Amino acid sequence: MTKTRLTFMGSGTSQGVPVIGCNCPVCKSTDPKDKRFRSSVLVEHEGMTILVDAGPDFRSQMLREGITHLDAILLTHNHKDHTGGLDDVRALNYTEGRACDIYCEKYVEDSLRQEYAYAFSEHKYPGVPEWHIHNIENKTFEVTVDDNAPRLQDSPSRRSASSQHTNYSHKGFPRCTSGLGFPFRGHSLLHRYELYPGRGIQQARRPGAFHYQYGKEGHTQLALGT
Repeated sequence: MTKTRLTFMGSGTSQGVPVIGCNCPVCKSTDPKDKRFRSSVLVEHEGMTILVDAGPDFRSQMLREGITHLDAILLTHNHKDHTGGLDDVRALNYTEGRACDIYCEKYVEDSLRQEYAYAFSEHKYPGVPEWHIHNIENKTFEVTVDDNAPRLQDSPSRRSASSQHTNYSHKGFPRCTSGLGFPFRGHSLLHRYELYPGRGIQQARRPGAFHYQYGKEGHTQLALGT
């Protein structure tokens, strides 16, 4: 049986929780479950360690969980709360001796080229983040460490895992405001959703799917067998 281990790195809103300047009961709460980083999840699947989204809290999340290696980063979309921490992969570039493999749709890459122009410059300054971007579409793709990726020093290749990028819409889940995720060989990781009333949530509760609410980040992990 293949095990998939998930670590919820963050489960907050696009501004995190608490929100700056907010005096609501949640933001003023002393409950540790009300202290939430921006959305991100670590997937340990078939011998690989894959991060889904790297928002502004990426550095703090990695340090909190003691993560020192990533095989790849998957980006669900181009909003800043999902891409704002990518500059900090510089540390992994140094320790792993290679560019970081990033999987995203073409429009996400286009946004990165605008927001992080210095990372794509022809003449890069020392220490600039190194990324090896793979464009994906709404179909199955394989996550693998490419031997052709830019390397800073010799490092071994690693195993691969397959996934599919899905943009769940009203057609897939009735009355669902929005949803973005990556199914990992039978397990559906719905990384962002806003509304699942009525039969929409029932359709999402298909075999292999899971749903997460109100857990403590970093300490809530699921081991899923296929």
